[in-house]
Amino acid sequence: MLALFFSVIGAIANLNIQRSRLGRALAAVRDHPIAAEMMGINVFRTKIAAFGLATFYAGVAGALFGQYLEFVAIQAFNLGVSIQLLALIIIGGLGRVSGSILGAMFIIIIPEWLDTIVSLISESAGVLAPIRLGVFGLIIVVVLIYEPHGLARTWQRMVEWVLARIYRHA
Repeated sequence: MLALFFSVIGAIANLNIQRSRLGRALAAVRDHPIAAEMMGINVFRTKIAAFGLATFYAGVAGALFGQYLEFVAIQAFNLGVSIQLLALIIIGGLGRVSGSILGAMFIIIIPEWLDTIVSLISESAGVLAPIRLGVFGLIIVVVLIYEPHGLARTWQRMVEWVLARIYRHA
């Protein structure tokens, strides 16, 4: 519940930052730094602000992850965790809060479904564990091939489709 609370607060803060002058400057520097500088945006200061915001969010996330683990050790942060977090961001969609949420749901729910399927197929889950990891990797590749902009883009399309149907019939 604590992590959910901080996630909601962080998402609201991020949405407010995106709508502010700083958020527009961050987007401009991200997309076209030379054009942003010509428009009067201090690119260096904007990049420092982006670094500060990113480290703040990373610090809060690290503190919550340490609280979840109940201890902090270097063994908790292995290559598998790093790959999983990177996949979460890419699958969800870069640059969108909804992408982070959808990516996290994908990374958590799909392995659970695969574990359920493996437990239904075989009594010894250890034998099928490499196959489960391979299927999970295949699902990630398929999602990235068919939706390279992430699940947030798919969600946006679905919402637009539903709204178009609602307003067309209204």
